[in-house]
Amino acid sequence: MAFRQCLRMIRKNMISTVIGASIFTSFNEKTEFPKSDNKLKFEPINIEKLSFDYMIKQSTIDSVNSATQVITVTYSAIESTCNEYRQILSSLMHLMEDTQLYEVSDEHRDTMIALRSELQTKKKLLNQLIGYMENAQRMAESVTSLGYLSGMDSLSISLCERIDDAVRHKDHQLQENIKLEKQYYLLEEQIIKNEAHTVPEKLENNNNVDVNDD
Repeated sequence: MAFRQCLRMIRKNMISTVIGASIFTSFNEKTEFPKSDNKLKFEPINIEKLSFDYMIKQSTIDSVNSATQVITVTYSAIESTCNEYRQILSSLMHLMEDTQLYEVSDEHRDTMIALRSELQTKKKLLNQLIGYMENAQRMAESVTSLGYLSGMDSLSISLCERIDDAVRHKDHQLQENIKLEKQYYLLEEQIIKNEAHTVPEKLENNNNVDVNDD
């Protein structure tokens, strides 16, 4: 009797062991534990990015980018306005020269008046842009100094080169305007002198006509 009970216990334990082994085997076949390469990697917080030094440098970089953009956009506006200004001035000079060659119509003179008005508008806009450029240059120079103080010398040097390049090209555009304006003033002076000689001749001719009529 006791033997039978022992046999049953042994058999029962053997069955439990087999079942447990089969479950563990199937669990190992179906479930893959994450390998070391696949495990989530949590990077520690970079304390440097929370420091005032880092935030100052980041702000300086943003300021340099903003200053560069302002300088570039302002110079582009000045260049475009200067080109338009010279085109209008050249057209006006051609019309003025035509008045010295032959009699012109009223429409011709109206066009000259319209061009002079447009020329004044462009001149006013150009002066505003030049003033804006001067303020943008001062702002960029301040940002450059801030970059040096922050230890970003290469960034500051790059901004300085951009400022010098923009100022040099701006001065070139203004010099081209001055050259054409001098030609315009010379032409205007010549026209005034010609008209000063032409008016007395016309008056004398008119007087001669009146005397002959009498």
